[in-house]
Amino acid sequence: MRMDFAYEGGQAVGKGGTVTLFVDGQAVGSGRVEKTTPYKFSLSENQDIGTDTGTPVTSDYRAPFTFEGRLEEVVVDLKK
Repeated sequence: MRMDFAYEGGQAVGKGGTVTLFVDGQAVGSGRVEKTTPYKFSLSENQDIGTDTGTPVTSDYRAPFTFEGRLEEVVVDLKK
């Protein structure tokens, strides 16, 4: 599985683009993202799934941490 993001904001920050999802090399869906985060994340505090290289989200583990189980689903709920 792969996701491509075609940013349309040039050098400006916080602008939108098009997301395309691929499974086994085939595009299976795409959609528009109207705006993105208008700032950069540091190397240790980023948006990641299945690993935590920065400050832990909970005291149940210590960073750096890599989840070694199986993620069945990841849901991103964008609220307006």
